[in-house]
Amino acid sequence: MDKKDKGLLGLLVLLVGLLAAMAVVVFQMRSRLAVVSQLRLEVERDREAQEKYENLLNEFSREKAEEIEWRSLLVTDEEGVAQFAATVEALARDLGLSLTIKFDDLQTRVELAGKQGVGLKVELALSGNYEAMKAFLRGLETGKYLVKQNRLQLSQQGSGSYTLTMTGVLIMKQK
Repeated sequence: MDKKDKGLLGLLVLLVGLLAAMAVVVFQMRSRLAVVSQLRLEVERDREAQEKYENLLNEFSREKAEEIEWRSLLVTDEEGVAQFAATVEALARDLGLSLTIKFDDLQTRVELAGKQGVGLKVELALSGNYEAMKAFLRGLETGKYLVKQNRLQLSQQGSGSYTLTMTGVLIMKQK
């Protein structure tokens, strides 16, 4: 073997060594890329789980706040019932309606949003024009008292005159 052949052989061995080293590096990189890809998937799943958890927590907090808010509106005693009656009478008077209110003497059980509670049966009888009655019902719906309606009956008494009878339960706080 002459010097030129030895030089080519050495170069060939060096080239084969470099290719082998590159193959080892590529193999290691592929395995590390697979690990990195797996870690990215886990991070994404964790991020999605965190987002779901935060959404549930926000929903629970919002529902709890709404429950606290509507519970604060519940009537607690005879004074609260009297305030409800005065508010409803003022609403009817402002709309030009005549109103009769009847309450039961005893509290009754009532289901509200899937939960058992107590309330006082109430019957409201209104007389007047149709538009005023619609406004009364909107006012009752958006007012600060919680009334679960059981029955609503509207009948015409004459030209432009109506009678509306509503029975329901004025929801009260349990003691």
